[in-house]
Amino acid sequence: MTTTTTIPRNKKDDAEIVPLLSSSSSSSVACIKKLSDCNRITRINKEKVLLLVLLFVSFNFIGVRHILGNRPIIAQNKSLHKSSTTTSNTKHLTFVLFLHYHKTGYSFTRDFKKIIYSVLKNTTNIYRGGDNIVEKRSHNPNTGCTSDFKSILSKKLNRYSYNDNSNNTVVLFIQTAPDLFCTNWNQFFLQLETNYKYNTITTKVVHFVRDPMDMALSSFLYHKQYPSTPEPWVHTHNPCSVNRYMINHTIALLNINPEEMESVIHECQRYYYHENLNKKSYYELLTSLDFYDGLRLATIQFLIANDHCGGDVLRMSNNVRKLQQWKISLDDNDIHVISTDMQEIIHDFTKYSNHSIARILDFIFDYDAVDERLQAWITQAMQDSWATKANGSNHHKKSVTHVTQGKLSELEHVQFKEKLQQDPLLGNILSKLREIIDSAL
Repeated sequence: MTTTTTIPRNKKDDAEIVPLLSSSSSSSVACIKKLSDCNRITRINKEKVLLLVLLFVSFNFIGVRHILGNRPIIAQNKSLHKSSTTTSNTKHLTFVLFLHYHKTGYSFTRDFKKIIYSVLKNTTNIYRGGDNIVEKRSHNPNTGCTSDFKSILSKKLNRYSYNDNSNNTVVLFIQTAPDLFCTNWNQFFLQLETNYKYNTITTKVVHFVRDPMDMALSSFLYHKQYPSTPEPWVHTHNPCSVNRYMINHTIALLNINPEEMESVIHECQRYYYHENLNKKSYYELLTSLDFYDGLRLATIQFLIANDHCGGDVLRMSNNVRKLQQWKISLDDNDIHVISTDMQEIIHDFTKYSNHSIARILDFIFDYDAVDERLQAWITQAMQDSWATKANGSNHHKKSVTHVTQGKLSELEHVQFKEKLQQDPLLGNILSKLREIIDSAL
């Protein structure tokens, strides 16, 4: 790991360079013209000459160092892009996409992007792109992919200019739950048009995923919060409004039996349209049903529903498969994908480990290109942010309630996951989806 020693620079020394040079030079010339005059050089002028020599050597040494105070920095002798062999005239753009779903890092990705930018903005050419380049959970019915993602993103990237002193520019974006139902990777974003500003563009996707059963538990606990759910739509949402397009375009790829999925839809209708419950809202069902029945209904909504976060469990697993397929068909330099387990990040935070954060930073900026102190700084800031939200001490309602870790004991968490895995209707589907997620980790 490369470290950089910072040498403090006194502004007063800068101001003294010119008079010192003038004074010492005139005295030296006088000595050369008349050797007897050398005896008249005062002690103070000798000291100035000596100081001049020392300053000259020091500033030549400092000139090859990067003066940044005591703050952590990215090692300057490492390229941010291992695959690119840049020259002084080559400008390279790294487009980084944090890809997540409901309960796989809404708060985390936004805090992470903000903290990375805040720490690095003075040491590297980095920009914060927007959130959700295109509409989440939407697609072009003709192609099956998110509409115009590629063209919109290319226009957005044109806004970011490279720094003349840096060959590398990094832009961070967040995209929530895109529909990757198309078969051709070029219909999406993975081969962006190189614009006039950059010679090359690298795409790096950090895909935040999670065990579907952990996701379902977290979603259920989040939406059933009392006395009020943090999402107003839970009061009016129909959890059985089926996303047929998504189901039809994903079950074959995910090896799910169509009859199994139809049984899941019928189970949702049994809960929601039962004659004794038909006047209750989705939120009222989540809070009034037996805990496990409420969990089953929330899990079904997460699998099949058409609106809001509905279908994200299927969508996430489908996108893992699509990214794997596209990666195989592409040259290694076109796209880089890393899948990160949100549950592992949560575990690291509770154990005060920086493993997950360091792994993502290494991926974005390439291995050994980030100072260890920088990793520790970012990790600590993320852990503090997570702890604040988990403890409910943040004043922003959505930030407080979006973290559901700790609402169940560890034993209860394990027990309800086991019940879902053994569920005669949901267990087989959830287990297959978990295998897909595991294959990407």
